[in-house]
Amino acid sequence: MAAIVTISAVVTRDDLGQPDLDINDLVNYFIGPRFDPGGVIWEREQATSRYIHGSVTVGRKKATADYTLPIDVKGATFAELNQAKETLIEAFEQDSFRVTMTFDGIVYSWQCEAADYSVNWDHVYIHNRRLQMSFSFPRQPVPIFGV
Repeated sequence: MAAIVTISAVVTRDDLGQPDLDINDLVNYFIGPRFDPGGVIWEREQATSRYIHGSVTVGRKKATADYTLPIDVKGATFAELNQAKETLIEAFEQDSFRVTMTFDGIVYSWQCEAADYSVNWDHVYIHNRRLQMSFSFPRQPVPIFGV
């Protein structure tokens, strides 16, 4: 039987003057099962000629990627749920923040910008004082840590 992977996830709150927010604390916040830090996309500058078939890349750089991060939010009461939701929104609405994910001690960290987000007010979730949220935000193409 395979061992369970330990996952840690935090978002910095430097712009808010607050400590990092643990977004996978398994109390109020749970990272969704399918998160996507985005892939590598090359912005290419290509040269062409009407006398030669095809094109040649003469310059390239990595483009900003889109990071998608689903988070389940939970509260003991609806007031606590609402506060946890607002805290999460505040963290992801910062102009600039870092998201750091750690898998069994292996660290991946990206510099990110303000997120678009949605809140799923699912009937069954609400009765269990839970919400499903999804954040989508631009991240720099070169990670601070990891690949």
